[in-house]
Amino acid sequence: MNMQKALLKITEYITAYNEHNVAGMMVLLTDDVHFTHIANGEIVMKLTSKIAFEQQALKVLPMFSKRTQTIVSFKYSPPSTTVDIHFSATAAIDLDNGIKAGEMIVANVKSIFTFNDNLINTITDIA
Repeated sequence: MNMQKALLKITEYITAYNEHNVAGMMVLLTDDVHFTHIANGEIVMKLTSKIAFEQQALKVLPMFSKRTQTIVSFKYSPPSTTVDIHFSATAAIDLDNGIKAGEMIVANVKSIFTFNDNLINTITDIA
């Protein structure tokens, strides 16, 4: 996949994410998508299928009244594409980590994407 197509797929994915459009996210993923979330150097979530990814995406929807990912920078280096993202969200409910409903969450995240057959095949989020 060339740089323009990679950026387009990632932008479509982030747009669907920001719009709480889980179906829009799913059409961009391979059936065997691998998602890993790393926080403070520890793997805190690992999903290995589109079904598991969709279930998790639907599970977190009610947790945020608003959430936005904004691309800060983009590095195309086949076979992966690394995107620095500014994340902000407002909690809709009290979360297990102590964040209360109405509180704002802000973080800078690095997301690494790979592709297969013009679809997103892996996403690694590093917070």
